[in-house]
Amino acid sequence: MTKPLAGIVGAYILCHAVGNGVSAARADGFYVNLHGGPRYLKDANLSRDPHGEPLDVGRLHFDNIGGTVGIAGGYDWDNGLALETEFAYRRNGLDHDEFHGDSTDLDGTLSSYTLLANLYYRLDTGTDFTPYVGGGVGISLLDLDMKRGNEGRFHALDTDTQFAYQGIAGLAYAVAPHWSVGAEYRFFGTQDPSFIDHPDGNRVWTETVYHAHELLFGVSYSFD
Repeated sequence: MTKPLAGIVGAYILCHAVGNGVSAARADGFYVNLHGGPRYLKDANLSRDPHGEPLDVGRLHFDNIGGTVGIAGGYDWDNGLALETEFAYRRNGLDHDEFHGDSTDLDGTLSSYTLLANLYYRLDTGTDFTPYVGGGVGISLLDLDMKRGNEGRFHALDTDTQFAYQGIAGLAYAVAPHWSVGAEYRFFGTQDPSFIDHPDGNRVWTETVYHAHELLFGVSYSFD
């Protein structure tokens, strides 16, 4: 064998060995994950029910681009299934609302603190890349901090707890033994939250919709 050919074969064997060291056969074990990224919160229909007055329906506009950060821990089985518990914080700003063609500026945020149980299926490709899909259910505490109008004379501070759910699809890459990075898409939503948005005596019950698209990036460490 000539020296150039021997070098090529040696390099191939070395790369193959290193690759197998990272994407070794899946084993049962615990893992932790940190993730975060931008989210797009969809504008929503807004129902307002002033006491003693007819129901009023309008539109709530958010600062659509917000952020999500989260931490999760779970157990990964060698059959591709994984079960985890996740805590995440999500936040978007408020822009304005519309009723009967009239627009009122809003200042403040709509945030959520969410605890979910997620179930995943990870496809073992025999390489360092692992595509996966999953979903989760749990509860979300939604926190509204809103001022209406330029003078901010209506300042609402209220919370509501609702059933939460999400769908997930992503791709992970093993960068070293026990370590992987990934990117994923999530659709996140809750049952319609409601708030008291005029706590100055003119109490108005407000119901809206909370649906978001998220692009998250994460890093995971496996204890197997």
